[in-house]
Amino acid sequence: MCQPGEIVVIEKFLDSEKHENTRHSFVVLSNEFGNNEEGFIKCNQLHYFDLTEDEINIIGSVNATVWDKINEALDKYEDKIIINTYNLKADEDC
Repeated sequence: MCQPGEIVVIEKFLDSEKHENTRHSFVVLSNEFGNNEEGFIKCNQLHYFDLTEDEINIIGSVNATVWDKINEALDKYEDKIIINTYNLKADEDC
């Protein structure tokens, strides 16, 4: 399970328009959504995944200053963030 602040690469995911993308890095925001769901940020999009450890490559982590800036931006632009749940296993049948 990923930890908040880690930078991970996801091999394959759907963007907010359901287009398939490959190999993109994300910063883990939380791993406390239940059912192995984790929240990741990508610019103005908040992505939720429920992936196995084999599907995630941890490549590093952000420092405390960057972590604080990410959280400040999330609070400031909360109403502009796109929520993407297309990568949750329950959405595969949609």
